[in-house]
Amino acid sequence: MQKLNTPEKFDHFFQEISEQYSEEYHRYKEIIQVCIGGGCIACGSINVKNELEKKLLEKNLGNKYMVKGTGCLGPCSKGPAILMKKSDIFYENVQIADIDALIESHLINGEPVERLLHHSDEDGKAIPQVRDIKFFNRQKKIVLRRCGTIDPEKINDFIAAGGYIALKKALTELTPDDIIIVMSLGADFLQIARGFMMSAGCIRARYCSGTTGRECPVGLATQDKSKRRKYFVLKHANYVANYHKNLLKNVKGLLAIMGLKNINQLDKNKLLFIDKNSRVHDNIDEVFKRKLDLGKNKGEEHNEFR
Repeated sequence: MQKLNTPEKFDHFFQEISEQYSEEYHRYKEIIQVCIGGGCIACGSINVKNELEKKLLEKNLGNKYMVKGTGCLGPCSKGPAILMKKSDIFYENVQIADIDALIESHLINGEPVERLLHHSDEDGKAIPQVRDIKFFNRQKKIVLRRCGTIDPEKINDFIAAGGYIALKKALTELTPDDIIIVMSLGADFLQIARGFMMSAGCIRARYCSGTTGRECPVGLATQDKSKRRKYFVLKHANYVANYHKNLLKNVKGLLAIMGLKNINQLDKNKLLFIDKNSRVHDNIDEVFKRKLDLGKNKGEEHNEFR
């Protein structure tokens, strides 16, 4: 993988991965998500996943249907579990012997395999779609909201879903506005490494370690005693303290403007976004959904947030 040593390189790489992810989503007729969480693995889901991939290749269907391992899908007692992502159909207790039926009935003929669907506890009727299953529709996933989107064995899935965005902000963002936005999007805390380093005198010369034969020119990050003696610790300590003090002061000011008393009151519903066409959006979920171009026809316009 290429080195992402500047914010610009990161943005370019993230854009490439997002476009690749979007193209992949549209290219396949169905994305078959096989749970490989702990409970389902104990029930044999790895073997089910491997057999499904093998059978699709044997039938020359590998370029039409993607098999994707995911983290826990939820109902561990019903494993191995499979979710057909695009059609939103959930299968439970799937065994290797069921693979042929899934391929022939569901994938080729478009008919769900009823015996593998979830059945209502009240009347015993089959419930094909996830959104209609009580176990799921009573939940609002927070920690597991990306489950099924990210293959834990593929780093690009994580990146396409916004992975490392927080790291980039920690290394590059400095302002109280950035803190408000990141905390509103669900961060538990925020580290602003670059801001504190620069207030301590860092000039970003990129000679911190000294391994290239050159040392930090300001004496902040160096083992060279002569350079360290020239670094005024107390003076720069005051700079760091002032940066931190004013950062918090201005965060409190923004909270007051928003009518909030505590940073814990922030959430994504408190944010408004303005796109490049000066249109205001108050639904952050819709903004990110369109940013990744999920669930849209490939021919539609989808560039307003890019």
